[in-house]
Amino acid sequence: MKNICDRCDKIMLKYIIDSDFQGVLKLKKKFLFFTILMIAFAFYNLKILGLDIVETFHNILGLNADWDKNILIIIVLLSHVFIAIYLEFLLLDKDFKWNTELLFLRVDLKKWYFFKSISTILMTSFIKIIQFLLFIILLQIPIKTIWLYCLKLLVTDIIYLYIIQQIAFTFYVLISIKRNYYIGLLLLFICMFFRIPINIVNLMNYLKIFIIITIILIVINYIIFQKTYISCFERKVK
Repeated sequence: MKNICDRCDKIMLKYIIDSDFQGVLKLKKKFLFFTILMIAFAFYNLKILGLDIVETFHNILGLNADWDKNILIIIVLLSHVFIAIYLEFLLLDKDFKWNTELLFLRVDLKKWYFFKSISTILMTSFIKIIQFLLFIILLQIPIKTIWLYCLKLLVTDIIYLYIIQQIAFTFYVLISIKRNYYIGLLLLFICMFFRIPINIVNLMNYLKIFIIITIILIVINYIIFQKTYISCFERKVK
């Protein structure tokens, strides 16, 4: 019986990941447009601002956030947070609107939540890995000499964005239940501006702390979701 349950769990996890991946692929045109903008921004950093390739790499990926940056760099920093939040909302909305039979009939709520958490971080990682590799190649960064630095920077960025997504998950539930979109949007903007003074490069030494925060947020969100998912579902289907 245990083997059957384990096999069912693997099938369900694969289904959720496949479904979310198809949702991400539908955004390929938007991501392509954003990538073109980032390439243009890289040219701006290199040719107009006269920055070196490492600082340009930090700026275009939203890794070097300081209040003294010019407005374009701040906009880029916000855009990366917006994409992470948008992705979280998209993947959640997809299940609540189109996969309700999966959520309420075919799988235990606890399993769905943790499977969804795994899937979301995998989708976020997939996008960030592509971005990192693309600009490492385009900027001709000597990856052989700083590969460990780039890997640690990538992991820190993914975990930090996932923390933002967990906060966005809470907002999503509140918006769905209360239907107070103005408060929800205000909280999201606060969440996005929280990203501005954060420098991911300087936070790499606190990676373990971020992992602990992520686990805590996942548990808290599960408790919230467990108590409110019925109301959330009822609001969505109306």
